Amino acid sequence: MILRRNLLAAPLLLSALPARAQSPVPGKPIRFVVGFSAGGGTDTVARLIAARLTDLWHQSVVVENRAGAGGRIASELVAKAKPDGSTLLFVSASFAIDAALYKNLAFDPIGGFAPVTLAASAPYVLVVHPSVQAKSVAELVALAKAQPGKLNAASAGPGSTLDMAFRLFRSMSGTDIVEVNYQGANAIPDLISGRVQMTIAALPQTAAFIKSGQLRALGITTAKRSAQTPDLPTIGESGVPGYDVTSWYGALMPAGTPPALVAAFNKTINDVLTEPETAARFAAAGLEPRGSTPEDFAHTLASEIATWKQIAQAANLSAE
Repeated sequence: MILRRNLLAAPLLLSALPARAQSPVPGKPIRFVVGFSAGGGTDTVARLIAARLTDLWHQSVVVENRAGAGGRIASELVAKAKPDGSTLLFVSASFAIDAALYKNLAFDPIGGFAPVTLAASAPYVLVVHPSVQAKSVAELVALAKAQPGKLNAASAGPGSTLDMAFRLFRSMSGTDIVEVNYQGANAIPDLISGRVQMTIAALPQTAAFIKSGQLRALGITTAKRSAQTPDLPTIGESGVPGYDVTSWYGALMPAGTPPALVAAFNKTINDVLTEPETAARFAAAGLEPRGSTPEDFAHTLASEIATWKQIAQAANLSAE
């Protein structure tokens, strides 16, 4: 059984944000590079922070979407950028999974970057079709063990964050549940129709269907219950002890960026994350604002990569 370190252990920094502050790189355009198309979780986090910093500094902070190759194009671009404080990379949990799966990345996921902060997180939720005779995670595990290979789950494709989350669930629960790969297609309609029986998905993606009774939520993937669904137990407390998968988002800078610049961006972004208006906007997007030291975020990355390497090796899963 794999025990996960709580990704969100670092406390929020509670310093008050001034009405206006000096940019760490005055007079220089700042870009937040995102390896995915506009509208996704990583893009949303970057844009919310960029908009606030633009107002705060009276300086342009632009989000640049460099979608492709699961975010790896953007990661390579930032790893090779000048370490002068003008370029940040916003990443999600898939960054750690890629580091675990790919043998020949064009960048060093650890040595190529200076971690800045863990910016936000969001829970995933394990949901089943109402026809599944399980009202809890423990009942689902018992059902799957009684019928090995008979239950199926929608997946986003091998090596995706949700695929790895389900591989971890199967490993820790000792179950044989068949994954049906959708690879980018929306599996929720097939789940609602009963063509597949379960999935792990983002909470905002499923909330309306849970409320209407079209899907049944069994558990949240994070180590602690979500403030958005306080009555819904975690998977760990309701059948698979120690299970913990978090959809997280963070900021990196190119390796070699002066520590003073990293510290300045860390403080300002963390301060922004404590603002009530920021928290409200994050909540509306199904996100929880976080905040960490650069050292804690570096520890998170290393811990995540190690965990997913274990899962990938056990499944004989790799990518070139």
